[in-house]
Order: sequence, then structure tokens, then C-alpha cells
Amino acid sequence: MSNLPPLAFQALTEFVVSVEIGAPLEEVWKILIDLQSYPLWNPYHCSVIIVDGRSHKPTEDPSLRAPAVLALAVQTPATLDNAKQPVVLYEHITLVDHANHRIIWGGGRLPSIFRAEHAQALSATSDGKTLYEVRHAFGGLSGYLMRRVVGGTMPQGLQATVDALKKKAEGRA
Repeated sequence: MSNLPPLAFQALTEFVVSVEIGAPLEEVWKILIDLQSYPLWNPYHCSVIIVDGRSHKPTEDPSLRAPAVLALAVQTPATLDNAKQPVVLYEHITLVDHANHRIIWGGGRLPSIFRAEHAQALSATSDGKTLYEVRHAFGGLSGYLMRRVVGGTMPQGLQATVDALKKKAEGRA
């Protein structure tokens, strides 16, 4: 059963990936919320920094929280090799739920035209492992267009993220 929260809008394009991780939920959660460690293990979201919403300068407190704004550097294709300049997006963190192990960030100042949501969730499996789920959804009039624009790179990037978290949490990074 999925631990991903329900979408807050009608998605026109949606990408979902998941992986079972051979590590306890709380250990995986610590890695997932440690934004400063993302450049060391995450080949797709190669930098995630909490920034001031107006100046886009890093805040003094780098911890993951909501509400907040983050500068998200996305590397396509997903790689830990920093030879290629990543695309930087500014997203709004709308949920950090420590009790239910969920994170949501997204964008779209004009929701009827463009809306995006990136949700991550962890849940414990019956055998003591952790299920990691990621969903990225697009809505608004441009939702179908986004399927064409990122349809090839986003699923690959999300899969690279779940695989990298699994590797890191299982001690193979």
C-alpha cells in the first residue's frame, strides 16, 4: 500500500517510481532529509538548498522544513559527474511530515496554466525493510506538454534517485 499523499490537483502527467531498501525506515529518513548530503549520492537532484524566497540566497538554517523555498539543481541525464551544468529550479516545500515520513515540494505560480508536485514517501515493510516511493506530477494546461518535454529524462532521473538512495542506505555508496 502506498504512503504517498493524495495529489492536491488533477494531474495530467504523472511519473511514479519506487524501490524496496534493505535498511530500517528511520535510517533511510535521515538520509532523505539531509539536504546537504544530496551532492554526495543523488545523481538527479545534485543540489538541494533552502533559500530565501526573495533573494534566493541560502538561509542560515539548511534543515528541511515547510513552508520554505528550495533551490533544486537537476542534472539530466542523472549523473554524479559535475561536468555538465545542472538546471536550477526554485520550488516551494509544502510538506515535511516526520511522523509519516513524507516530503512534498512543487511549483507553479499560475496553477491553471502550470502546476508541479514532487512527493516522496517512506514506509516500513513487514520484513523490516523500507519502501521508498517518488511521484512527480504536472497539471494545468501545460501538463500534457510537460510529458513531451521531460517524458524521457524525468523517469530516468527519478529511477536514478531511488536506486542511489537504496545504494547509500544499504551501505554501498
